[in-house]
Amino acid sequence: MLIRPSRPVRAALVVSSFVIGLMSSAAMAAGEDTVSVNVDQAKLIRLPQNISTLVVGNPLIADVTLQPGGMVVVTGKGYGATNVIAMDRRIARER
Repeated sequence: MLIRPSRPVRAALVVSSFVIGLMSSAAMAAGEDTVSVNVDQAKLIRLPQNISTLVVGNPLIADVTLQPGGMVVVTGKGYGATNVIAMDRRIARER
């Protein structure tokens, strides 16, 4: 018999998280930070202003929107983990 916790219990125990792997214009990998976002909630993250492209590894987990001035809105869409790659204009052109 499978026992499934109620939605509020699951929401309290499990959060969507993702790792932002920043790519600076000088090097491919600038660093990694972990950000936890609850499902159906949003967080604001500030990235360098020269970021022009965001790539989400699993868009079923999180929605990521780049706003002017390097602000990023991250919305939790499902349970699990994903990653986000942030690229500046120079790196995006090279790909």
